[in-house]
Amino acid sequence: MLKRIWLTPPLGFGRVGGSPTPSDAFMWGHSDLTPQGSGRTTLAFAETINLDRDGIATRVNSDRIVFRDRQGIRPVCPYYELHGTWREGGRDVSQPVTKAVLDKFGIRLRDISWRVHCAQLKAFHYTYDEADRIDAVLQLRGDDTQRHTLEGRSPAKARQPLVPKGAFVPLGAVQIARPSLDYPEIRMRFYAPPGLTYGPTNIDERIKRATRKLPENIEWRALKLPAERKFLNPKSSWATYVLERSKLGPFHGTDQRNYPRPFRDNDSRNYPSMLFAFLLVGPNENDAEHHALGLVDDISDGVISCTLKAGSRKLTATARIVVGPPDFGPASRPPISLADNLADRTKRAEALQKSAWTLDELRDIAHDIFERAFETSDLINKDYQNWRCRDENLGTLADLGKTSAYDRDDVDAMLWEDITADTATVSAGKESPSHLSEGGERKHRRYAAVEYLEMRFRENPGLFEVWIRRPLDPNPYFDKRMPALMRGSDSRPWHLTRRQWELVRLWVDKLRASGPRRKPGAPSRSSGRAT
Repeated sequence: MLKRIWLTPPLGFGRVGGSPTPSDAFMWGHSDLTPQGSGRTTLAFAETINLDRDGIATRVNSDRIVFRDRQGIRPVCPYYELHGTWREGGRDVSQPVTKAVLDKFGIRLRDISWRVHCAQLKAFHYTYDEADRIDAVLQLRGDDTQRHTLEGRSPAKARQPLVPKGAFVPLGAVQIARPSLDYPEIRMRFYAPPGLTYGPTNIDERIKRATRKLPENIEWRALKLPAERKFLNPKSSWATYVLERSKLGPFHGTDQRNYPRPFRDNDSRNYPSMLFAFLLVGPNENDAEHHALGLVDDISDGVISCTLKAGSRKLTATARIVVGPPDFGPASRPPISLADNLADRTKRAEALQKSAWTLDELRDIAHDIFERAFETSDLINKDYQNWRCRDENLGTLADLGKTSAYDRDDVDAMLWEDITADTATVSAGKESPSHLSEGGERKHRRYAAVEYLEMRFRENPGLFEVWIRRPLDPNPYFDKRMPALMRGSDSRPWHLTRRQWELVRLWVDKLRASGPRRKPGAPSRSSGRAT
């Protein structure tokens, strides 16, 4: 008898793409990041299977990984596989659930039901109007192996639904795999949507009427949505939303009626600053209001569940799906990943147990973090980000006023000089407009060599505090500490997780305690051999 079931992965990621062909599967391969190495992460082709129109799985035979074809970027479309635990030979066995396992316990494919619920809630997050929700709910029997579109709709009984009755926003599709001899596992595939934008029926008129005196409005004249994607309700709360007049949601507006507390939530993780499409309406930029254009996209997240009936018992497994934009640098690993953040929540205490880690283990962890920092650094226009961070620092200084621990000179000195501000010098060829990007890549290349890091930290353990920003550092300004010129989800300077930071610090402490590193083949002090 099946004792329990679960879906793997418990958290999957889809990435939008305009091609109808899903992206090939791949793994990160070995990279030689020694001083003489290539300095690049390699990608290795992994087994890839696709489903035909009847759900039959076939293997993709290819010797290369394709991310983009003539029809666009290939979407990432994850599978969810059912696993379970059952008794076999007097012991518990945990394996993928296959057709043979179902037959063994007298369970038919039709006894399995899948439920998918995806939601696009960006508009609702601003307006807190249930009519602005976009939900797609689909329930399938285990023997239904056709592909089904996830139809995102607004509540049917809403007075002014964002998505009008009878219309829907496609949030992707799902398909159950038909078990076969080659692929007998019970699986469902999530197909990410193409990454399209939808707007209200009157969007062209609104853009045409918008004043050109305000520069922010001019760029919207280039927006040309096809007619089939202009069907949203122009009278919905989202299409008529005015930021400054908002009374609900994370932002409480700046209308006098909302004072003395115009900001309900200053946490930028809940209210990403101006992260929505708007037109400015008013006499000038300072006194203008932000009127939402009512745009939405097909990106969503949701829950996938699989319920299995075994006689009078029901077992249910649940997983999550998150849809995001394409990964434009698949060979570049970020220094702080989702896995790092999850480990920080569940395994942070391990980083404080000094006796639990060997010097070599800590060396590998620190090396991996600096490798990933190098790979990410190569994707950044550091000169532009330096200008942006300098500008944000001045905004922070103005907001803090007399409460700031630093004055203007201190704040200016925290980052690199903005060479691009001197256009004459750049035009004359005396300075490169990309001098930070070019120099930063060379520096990060050195940092990716663990031998160089060991040498520097042994010479000066105090470099740790100088080089690496402390998590939730009290200094609110962007500076040169790593990871430099990058912003976190809370809009503050990005930093390692507490667990990562503690492990790197522990490595530096152990380096110092271990003394100078012996050269290969050099005798140890305890060998008793004469020198």
